[in-house]
Amino acid sequence: MENVYDKTIDLHGQTVAEALQQLDYLLNRNPGQVVLVIHGHGSGRLRSAIRKYLCEHELVQAVRFGEDVGNHAGSGVTIVEIADYPL
Repeated sequence: MENVYDKTIDLHGQTVAEALQQLDYLLNRNPGQVVLVIHGHGSGRLRSAIRKYLCEHELVQAVRFGEDVGNHAGSGVTIVEIADYPL
């Protein structure tokens, strides 16, 4: 995947509940977009919750982990492709 994103959302420093609420809002309003989700490294709790949520969400077409695609932020980011659904 290229390092070209339609949107970027920075969630690091938020609680898991706050971050998931913002992600849900983003997923439901951005069909067909590729989004860079910044969650940071920290304890890993936020990263794990975000990745689990994205992998299970019905509107998510694909999830890629920063460390697997050579993103310079490594495991501090996740790339999500939102399905192109009718509004």
